Amino acid sequence: PTTFDLRPNTSDPVMFAIDTFYGFLHGHTPLVYTASISTLMGEQINIQPTLIQNGQSTIEINPATRYTTITVEMDAVDWPATKYDKIVVAVNATVKDKDGKNTEVSGSTANFTFVPLADGKAHNAPRYITYTHTPDQHVIDFTWTATYTTSGVGSTTATGSGNSKTPTIMVPPKGTSALIPVKPQLKQVVAYK
Repeated sequence: PTTFDLRPNTSDPVMFAIDTFYGFLHGHTPLVYTASISTLMGEQINIQPTLIQNGQSTIEINPATRYTTITVEMDAVDWPATKYDKIVVAVNATVKDKDGKNTEVSGSTANFTFVPLADGKAHNAPRYITYTHTPDQHVIDFTWTATYTTSGVGSTTATGSGNSKTPTIMVPPKGTSALIPVKPQLKQVVAYK
């Protein structure tokens, strides 16, 4: 793994240090970082291994910033058996204060489209989305909706929710079958005298 030793200039009014990680984006594979911060007062702050989506352009490593990454997994879907053309997963996440008021700090929506590959897996799965928050002050709540589409049949959905303590969405193998539109049956009515 790449290691950086960042030492801010203590004589600057705003103390920070910066470095750049260079790497190749490999599809949707996430990055993992860990850090150890030594403060001027001799305090040691350790940041546990943290998953980051690879499209995250910048991460800020300081005592007041943490990241939570939601993972959208498609392993439960048996694409050859289900015959889905695509599954679209919409994730609505909200970063809220933990002061009991649940005041929204920020919110966003991400949409991911999964299509089947010849090997029976989903293209670009799993997918990741990363949210910034302050440790011990914020919680991330999210809801998700998966829309399963099959040509000539229609769409069906599944929904769920989670939070920063359980940041993995396991998309179920199928949606609620009752929501699939039924094709009208054509019946010929013959009138006799």
